[in-house]
Amino acid sequence: MTIFCQEHYIKLWRDWPKYKNTDQRVPGKKHIQQNLESIQDMKKFIEDYPQFKKISGTVSKHVSLVGELSSLVQKHNLLEISELEQTIVSDGEQSKCLNQIRALFKNPKIRELDIIRLVLLYALRFQNMPGADLRSITNQLRQQHPKLDLIVDTVLKYGGTSKRPADLFGGQSTIDITKRFIKGLKGVENIYTQHSPYLKNIVEACQRGRLDNYPLLSNECDRVENIIIFIVGGVTYEEAAFVRSLNEKRAQGMGGPAVILAGNCMLNTESFLDEFTNYKSTKAV
Repeated sequence: MTIFCQEHYIKLWRDWPKYKNTDQRVPGKKHIQQNLESIQDMKKFIEDYPQFKKISGTVSKHVSLVGELSSLVQKHNLLEISELEQTIVSDGEQSKCLNQIRALFKNPKIRELDIIRLVLLYALRFQNMPGADLRSITNQLRQQHPKLDLIVDTVLKYGGTSKRPADLFGGQSTIDITKRFIKGLKGVENIYTQHSPYLKNIVEACQRGRLDNYPLLSNECDRVENIIIFIVGGVTYEEAAFVRSLNEKRAQGMGGPAVILAGNCMLNTESFLDEFTNYKSTKAV
């Protein structure tokens, strides 16, 4: 069970259903199911049965786990939500993103945590963009979810455009414009992985020795072999998946530094909202 989770825990939601067929790859299963025609066959069966039973039990757990995850994905429209999240934080057009969020407000299958995450992403991404109707969508959120009152304002006061020292969503620099142009020509390979965490920019800058906003012990090192990153406030799963991909490439001989990522905790939407609820309460006092 542990090996299965290690191999697949960063897989995309859309890929989980295919792992229901894991039991078809169980070694020895077909052989054990053959007819027992001799004493030697029976002896072999007795020797193999405990291992077969153990493997079958493990596979049964895998299938149950994947089945439950697949059920949750369908039940709460998580693929649709994930696609919209990626569109918002990448190069989505503001009015289309707004209309899609409004449509999801009317969908009873959408969970509260998912709708607030979409609204927060929209607010952070389009806060100062002309035509962005942040007020109406925030009011709609408050009407349907009163306990989340002022959460959008609190997040913007903490991490809005005026508070961010860097271009979090990209698109302003010449390099970002060039990348967006090239991506427009090639098209998007996977709509669920369009966004890259800002941590990627930090790691790449560190490799080049150009961490302008961070203190360096020395700029004399031409090649960085090891990077240790500690994020105060917590690490997201996207950041963890990014670091894992870097280390896997290094292990395959593709170069790059070995990266260790650490933080106070692993963040998800629920823990993130709890942090800002506490932040709001502290500021009020």
